[in-house]
Order: sequence, then C-alpha cells, then structure tokens
Amino acid sequence: MYERDGTLLGYLEIEEPLDGKIPDAEKLRAIEGFSDLAAVAIQNTRLYEQLDEDRKKVEILLDLIGHDINNYTQAVSGFIELGLSRKDVPEPTRKSMAKALDQIWNLTKLVSNVKLYGKVETSGDKDLRPMDLVGTIKEAFSEARDFTPYRQIRMALHDDDEKKLSVMNSLAKDIFLNLFTNAIKFDPHESVVVEVSVEEKVEERRPMWTVSVADRGPGVADEMKEVIFNRFSKGGAPRSSSGLGLHIAKTLVTIYKGRIWVEDRVPGDRSKGSVFKVTLPKCEKAA
Repeated sequence: MYERDGTLLGYLEIEEPLDGKIPDAEKLRAIEGFSDLAAVAIQNTRLYEQLDEDRKKVEILLDLIGHDINNYTQAVSGFIELGLSRKDVPEPTRKSMAKALDQIWNLTKLVSNVKLYGKVETSGDKDLRPMDLVGTIKEAFSEARDFTPYRQIRMALHDDDEKKLSVMNSLAKDIFLNLFTNAIKFDPHESVVVEVSVEEKVEERRPMWTVSVADRGPGVADEMKEVIFNRFSKGGAPRSSSGLGLHIAKTLVTIYKGRIWVEDRVPGDRSKGSVFKVTLPKCEKAA
C-alpha cells in the first residue's frame, strides 16, 4: 500500500488460500483494489485526526486571544464610560467618546463571532431539541442591549404570550443576537426601538413561526439583499461590518430547516430601515 505521493504506507499480508490454489488474475486484481481502498481509508483517517487536532489548537488560540482582547477592551470601555458619566464633558467630546465605545463594542463582537463561527461549523447540528422561541428572542435582546448601556434601547414585542416551540439548540440565541446588535448599531437615533413580531404561517404545507425584526437604520440596497448573508459580505458602506454575523445566522437557520431574508421596512423605501425575517418550523410540544 502506498501514500498518495508514492511512498510506502504498509503492506497487506495474505494467508495461504484454504483450497491451496494460487489466486487467478481476477482475484489478484480484486485484492489489489482492496489494498488501494485500505490505503485511502488509512490516509483519510490520519488527515481527519490531524484536522481535528488543528481545530482544537485553533480553538485554544482563539480562546486565549479572545480572553486577552476582552480584558483590554473592558478596561478601555470602563474608562470611557466613566468619562461619559461626568456632567461637565462637552457634547462634541461626549459624541466622540460614544463613537469610540462603539468601536470597542465592534471589536468585542468580532472576536465573539469568530469563536462562534467555529462552534457553528462543528456543533451547529448537535443537541437539537424543542425550545421556547420567544424566550430565546428575549434572552438575545437582553444581551444585545447590555452591550450599549449608554443608549436608550427597547424592544417592542408583538406577541400573544402563547408558548412557541421550535427545534433548535443553544446556538439559536445567536441568530437574534446578531440581528439585534445590527439593529442597534446602525440606528442613528438616540432612542432605539426594535420592533419584533412572531406569527404562525404555513410554508409548503409546513406550519412555521415567522419572526420579524424591524430596525430604523439606513436599510439594505436591493442588490445586496441576497448576498448580505454570504460569508464576509459587508452589505455596502452604510452597513459595513465584518460580514460574519449574518452568515452565522443564515447557517443556523438553515440547520434548523428554516429561512432568513431581508426586506424594506417601508416597501420601496430602504431609507426607512429594514425588516429581517426568520422562519422556523413549528413544534407542537416538547419531547
């Protein structure tokens, strides 16, 4: 058996045939074919083990880098927030400090998304179970709001208080966390209101939950509405970012057998903001 580059990998030992006869040409070709398949299987196993080892090393590296970056950003943001709390800070300076705080938040979110991307790629389809959709949305919004404590942010949730279940896992929160953080980040108003609704609809004879997240940002250009969910797509200058968050959201929604897309909040006028819509299969009851 040989490696792909032609070097010797090993050999296949054949015991003496039970009938004592020398194998004919056809049997020898079959044995040779089996030997080739065994060599490929051994090499693939080695590659998989090496890939798994490399992945673990990358995860450790990201954890270390993320931990250090978060320590630095927390210290810097703490000093900026302390400055913002002073009443004698001039308004132009206050606005500049708030913008600096936004950039620190962007860096923190980028590190978080890079780490999350690795989890989605390796564990996105693990531990799927019926989960409370509205509870997941509320948890995501609470976390997004905590990122920017210096702004007035609230969620207008249109819901009938009925428990809504869908088959997801613990990563589902990050779908809505990315939508909420974008809605907050790109909203130019001092007071931010994110409108959210959850409705039951039928798609291709399947009962689905449709979640709408409406913002008051600069909107998404028509030519970007499809590609904005692609990896590293930035969606145009008005909504520039790392381009990773929406791709993560789409990947998770696809794993959960749903869809995600974006529309104008006011049809035909993108300047009035966007509505991101997520459909997820309805689950009647918890297992």
